[in-house]
Amino acid sequence: MPEPAFRQLAAQLRCQGMPARSIQRLLMELDDHYDDLYRDARRAGLEPDAATADAAVRLGTTDVLCAAARHYPELRAPLRAGFRLACDSAVALVNGHDRLRWVLSFATGLALTATQLLVIHSALGL
Repeated sequence: MPEPAFRQLAAQLRCQGMPARSIQRLLMELDDHYDDLYRDARRAGLEPDAATADAAVRLGTTDVLCAAARHYPELRAPLRAGFRLACDSAVALVNGHDRLRWVLSFATGLALTATQLLVIHSALGL
């Protein structure tokens, strides 16, 4: 599976609340499986580009792999539901809305700055 697809899959799995250790293990297994599919396609006589495409199709899209990972509760973190909901909502909300994305980024930065100032204020005892 191409590297960008693995990064996209890892991001989707993080949004589902899957722990980093489980994501890393799953990606290693998928990489091994992809290599096996690629070798099988090459042995069947496909050219390298065609074998790459065939292996990617046979492995499945990132959406299909994420959906399959949801069915394994042992891979998920306990707080997955809330985090997943927040990620899905944020992505759906800002997808295609540049102004809204800018406003949310600005508001987040403002909130973080205010929090840091409060921590500094209380640490100095002012």
